[in-house]
Amino acid sequence: MRMISSAMWATLFTFPLLGVSSAPAHAQQQELLDRMDRRIEGAREELIAVRRDLHRHPEVSGQEERTASVVAARLQSLGLEIQTGVGGHGVVGILRGGRPGPVVAFRADMDAVYSGAPDPVPFASETPGVRHICGHDIHTTVALGIAEAMTAIRDELPGAVKFIFQPAEENVRGAGAMIADGVLEDPAPGSAVSRGWRFPASTGSPRPSKAKATSRGPHGDSCERSGSSVRPATRTRRRRISYSS
Repeated sequence: MRMISSAMWATLFTFPLLGVSSAPAHAQQQELLDRMDRRIEGAREELIAVRRDLHRHPEVSGQEERTASVVAARLQSLGLEIQTGVGGHGVVGILRGGRPGPVVAFRADMDAVYSGAPDPVPFASETPGVRHICGHDIHTTVALGIAEAMTAIRDELPGAVKFIFQPAEENVRGAGAMIADGVLEDPAPGSAVSRGWRFPASTGSPRPSKAKATSRGPHGDSCERSGSSVRPATRTRRRRISYSS
């Protein structure tokens, strides 16, 4: 499983958060990116183990209790502020930087789906009829990896990053439940990132005018055939986290 590249840091968080433009500032920024890359590479085997554990123990919408406990324990080990039971089994981890600045949210979904589809990996699902065929085990692990890496620059980080682990994405109930529980408050993020989309947090969607569930969406047994960007192999800009990792 190849880890997240510096290109992804730049795209998602670091450039917008640091907000610098001079040559010396860019040199400093590259040093921070390198530090994050080293941290994520050092956590490679642990994160692979987390992803495989989540894949072995998938939980459908509204039943993500074990998944949430794995996420919360990992975030707590990194020293983040933890909120659990948000909108059901939702988990929030807040990484506060050492400098004043904006609040950015990163959102990942955690639930699996009912499916009898083949699971041809050595760490196959141990729950009959339930599978992580939509890649939410990968989404969750990527978010944990980003949290891991960003702790390496905590003191230099302006503002805060709010990691949102959403339950019940597949039945389209989790986001609303988390919002009703105040996930977008205290601290309130000004923008959010989800699977590479960056958008105003207040909209709750990267494309609010087109946000709707369709038969081509990434749900049910058709994830691998859907029109969504979600696949069992989820790509970053330069490196890949594969389904078999």
